[in-house]
Amino acid sequence: NTKEIEAESIAFTVCRHFGIDTSEYSFSYIAGWSSGRDMKELKSSLDTIRRTASELITGIEEQLRELQRDREIMQEQRSHFDIASVKGMEGVELMNSLLAMKDADRENVEAYLESRGAWVTHLGDDRSEEVEEFHVDYIYDTDTHAITDVKYAMEMDRKANEPIKDSDVVLKIMYGENDRY
Repeated sequence: NTKEIEAESIAFTVCRHFGIDTSEYSFSYIAGWSSGRDMKELKSSLDTIRRTASELITGIEEQLRELQRDREIMQEQRSHFDIASVKGMEGVELMNSLLAMKDADRENVEAYLESRGAWVTHLGDDRSEEVEEFHVDYIYDTDTHAITDVKYAMEMDRKANEPIKDSDVVLKIMYGENDRY
């Protein structure tokens, strides 16, 4: 009985966090269960509910951020993009090769990378139906010459959204109009 009410409470908490209202069903169910329970039992259940709901919310939000990042990556692409598999080059070597390109090399990045010893396989482009199925490690923008390490960017996004821990050092630097704080 306790596990069932904890599950219902966790589901209510998680749904409520994401804007789904289940109170019409949940409140009467939870109220019926909690009447007659002692405070120690209620506190134990509340701790379980809080901890488990927090873990679920954190996991769901992480997955949502990853999906959003993938969508943003795909939307960042200009009207035309190619997705290619590059073998025979580690990430750092690939980035260095891309940074070393000249304007003429940017006309055919795949051929350029092959001239540097990589094996490049064209996987798709902006017109391919399966393009969203591919996991993208790096994005190279031929217009701006910017290289995005997708895994690193996702890790930085994840870290930026983590709660601050007791061991973290937080520094706030404020500058007033006349004084420095």
